[in-house]
Amino acid sequence: MSLLARVLQISSDKHSTKKSSSASTTITPVSSRTSQVSKSSSSPPQSVNQSPHSAYTLSINIESPPIVLYGAPGDCTGSIISGILKLTNEDSIELENVTLSLVQTMQYTKPFTLPNSSSVSGCKKCNTRVTDLARWDILTVATSFPPGEHAYPFSHLLPGSLPPTSKLGSLHSQSFIKYELVAVVTDTDGKVKKLVIPVNIARSIIRGPDRNSVRIFPPTEVTTNAVLPNVIYPKATFPIELKIDNIVSSSQQRRWRMRKLSWRIEEIQK
Repeated sequence: MSLLARVLQISSDKHSTKKSSSASTTITPVSSRTSQVSKSSSSPPQSVNQSPHSAYTLSINIESPPIVLYGAPGDCTGSIISGILKLTNEDSIELENVTLSLVQTMQYTKPFTLPNSSSVSGCKKCNTRVTDLARWDILTVATSFPPGEHAYPFSHLLPGSLPPTSKLGSLHSQSFIKYELVAVVTDTDGKVKKLVIPVNIARSIIRGPDRNSVRIFPPTEVTTNAVLPNVIYPKATFPIELKIDNIVSSSQQRRWRMRKLSWRIEEIQK
């Protein structure tokens, strides 16, 4: 039986228990009551054998494809994340609380902190922000689970304005943006088991029309026309078209001699 079915069955079980207890209530004579009390008092006390705490395992299976946000943050419609939270136990267990959260953590350190602000730069808690994007309260009442595998499906639409998973600065920098699925299970003994799975969110800018750049080199009549793609993807090849005109004048009387031609692509970070 899945976790979802167990949660939905709690309310119905409570209602049926109250109904059956009220229907089976009968009036007992006084003599029979006293006899029952004497019998119960004379019988030796019976010890209740409690089953030891059995181990269980948690797992999360992501069924949705890799999360990619297409387009600019203002134009993107978002992406759906869906999966199944599974709980596997060999013996009967009793759990009190089960929650699942999708958490966003943003941490900024130097040089990405606010300039001329000693109070913020010196406060470690101010540089980290944790936000719950989604939360599922799977179980809120103590419930026993028979041996087997119990599953709870979940899904959530991520907004297109979210920043992608990234690490800012160098490899040793502590500035990052990350997303995690956090499952927390608490049993009746107060023991807590936690499962954390990272979630990678990427953004892809949709390629549009190419960019055309024209450069004139005075005092000559030479012009250069460059055609570049408006979007360059990491670890990918991209075409560049470079065309030079007017090396020979229109009257065919002047010809410019080219001694050197060099070009480069620069990356500017702000």
